[in-house]
Amino acid sequence: MNTQDEGAVVGAILRACKNPVILDLGAYGGEDTAWLIGACSVPPTVVAVEADPDNFARLQAAKLPASLVHGAIANHVGTCTFYKCYTGLGVGSGSIRQPTGHLDRGGTKYDFRPMTVSCFTLDHLFDLHGLDHVDLLWCDIQAAERDMIAGGQKTLARTRYLFIEAEDDATPEMYAGQLNRTALLNLLPGWTEVQRFDFNTLLRNDRNE
Repeated sequence: MNTQDEGAVVGAILRACKNPVILDLGAYGGEDTAWLIGACSVPPTVVAVEADPDNFARLQAAKLPASLVHGAIANHVGTCTFYKCYTGLGVGSGSIRQPTGHLDRGGTKYDFRPMTVSCFTLDHLFDLHGLDHVDLLWCDIQAAERDMIAGGQKTLARTRYLFIEAEDDATPEMYAGQLNRTALLNLLPGWTEVQRFDFNTLLRNDRNE
């Protein structure tokens, strides 16, 4: 979910787009998808991706003007293990990365259970939907950012802005192989950090702006 500050900054970018294209990775129940669509001055092209089957059902029920994809972003096309969370407010915490520190966070025991889901690379998604550019890549995929980057080099080269989770370097690992902010930015040469928020950062592609 976005904060007021995040919404103001991202909304200004989208309102300036003449032909907005948005990829929403980890769309949950469509809450962020809805406000991203509403922030545009003209109807955007939107692809929303969600791996958790229960969350995807909620996304479908929202009946948003977007192409909906049930599956996970990974570094390959096929199937993968997805750790679905069954704990209250944690139901948006599912990941293809195995939970570690997230198993007991803030005194709450989180119930993650593995299941098999379809998966695909970011580049496969880009090609499948016939896109030629992305104005905003909204990425909330719970520590699978490195997998998205590995399988999305073509898409990232044609993306203008990337809004992505980026934990501070001192934050304990929540999922196996989770990247901290510095490691994440090191995988994205040519991108500039426009603004940093509590747990997210907005990046601009200096080669495609």
